[in-house]
Amino acid sequence: MVDHSPGSTFGAKAEVYSKFAETQNRIAKHLSKFVLQTFNQISGNWLDIGCGPAILSKYLFNTQPSLTPILLDISLNTLKITENKSLKVCADMDSLPFLPHSFNGITASSSLQWSQSMELVFQTIQQTLVPKGVLAIALFTENSLLQLCATQREFSIKQPVIFPSHQSIESLLKKNNFTIIDYDQKNFVETFASGIEAIRAINRIGAGFHSGPRFSPSQLKRFISFFESQFSDAIENRYSVSFFIAIRD
Repeated sequence: MVDHSPGSTFGAKAEVYSKFAETQNRIAKHLSKFVLQTFNQISGNWLDIGCGPAILSKYLFNTQPSLTPILLDISLNTLKITENKSLKVCADMDSLPFLPHSFNGITASSSLQWSQSMELVFQTIQQTLVPKGVLAIALFTENSLLQLCATQREFSIKQPVIFPSHQSIESLLKKNNFTIIDYDQKNFVETFASGIEAIRAINRIGAGFHSGPRFSPSQLKRFISFFESQFSDAIENRYSVSFFIAIRD
């Protein structure tokens, strides 16, 4: 049986992810800048949830000599080919395999939307941080990929990711005893000449995972046609992203 899980899908694209994940690179860079604007220096053990090919290390971890990064991803293949020499752990973000109070800081850049339970993942993160530990996240929110989501609903395709509202993330942080130090909201836009190019851009980085049967050529043609009809002007993959810096109480 062919494995079409998110881990295998991302793992299959691991070697080209950094090259094609333009928006994810920009998000990681902004999150890193956001952290370093808030704290002059960070140290201790820091966990990167959904690290992929260690993009955040390039912008954040590698600039902090007193920091010990631990990279976590669900894709074993991604971790295997990542040249970063940090400790790597293959695990599901919904079942973090760490003792309470293991980390001084936790980051997650454009990854938490793959959690099967946003409530659970924030609970687990809270337990894994030391008191006064730092949480720095960038999370796709409800206005991301609106046209694609509408097309998925039209074709009865279950969305593989959760796009929460900014307010719901804020509520989850407060519910789990975090004090929000700062936040930011930004839009990232990729423009394409056709609908198929927009869909390919998502598939190229492994984010096109869905659990249903594969489309026939005629079904795919109808899907793309409906997707393109959602735009009045240029065809875009538009991402709405919320950034939070929070301290565990």
